[in-house]
Amino acid sequence: MAVVKLMMVHPLSMEQAVDKLQTLFGVESIDDPLLSQMDIQCQSNVFLFSGIVKGFEISGELTALDREVKGLINFPWLARPFQAKAVEDIYAYLTAQLR
Repeated sequence: MAVVKLMMVHPLSMEQAVDKLQTLFGVESIDDPLLSQMDIQCQSNVFLFSGIVKGFEISGELTALDREVKGLINFPWLARPFQAKAVEDIYAYLTAQLR
């Protein structure tokens, strides 16, 4: 597995970011044809996730902090050609949601 570190800045407090992420990830099924078998669990301000994206199993965690989110995402080695695009999409999605 390849581990990718993610860090993004947002304008929210930790509590506001956690609330937004809980709402975002609290949906029973994420409506995206590229995602399946997603399991997301929240432990305080840490979100643990796993699932299948484009046929590849990924896992990781996102930690909501004051004015930033840090994350680690585990990608299988075979998914490395898609890794940069996936991280770019995750970053863009979280930036749009955490306003």
